[in-house]
Amino acid sequence: SGHEHCQFHYALDGMNYILSGAGHDCCYGSMMKKDLPKGGELKFLVADDTDFSGSSGVRGGFISFDVGQDNMILSIHRESGDALHETKLVPRESRFTRRGGDGVALEVN
Repeated sequence: SGHEHCQFHYALDGMNYILSGAGHDCCYGSMMKKDLPKGGELKFLVADDTDFSGSSGVRGGFISFDVGQDNMILSIHRESGDALHETKLVPRESRFTRRGGDGVALEVN
């Protein structure tokens, strides 16, 4: 795991990547977003213009999850608890199938 003082939601190849690195101090500068893998989608980013300049107006934050049977609501919050970004995530299509009652999952080709 790296060390980032920012919050983001990035999607690439059917995977959602969530980073919450603003627990105490926010934020590193946004210039690192150019290094994200090509072909993905930056859905949300909290970062300052330059490291810890305060330009984002956010001092810290956290992420919460509301997990249901069919989906999960992800919320990215600022230090006050106010939500800055919310999204609904659904389970990825499984490559595995359960074998009757014994708890063993087999990969489907």
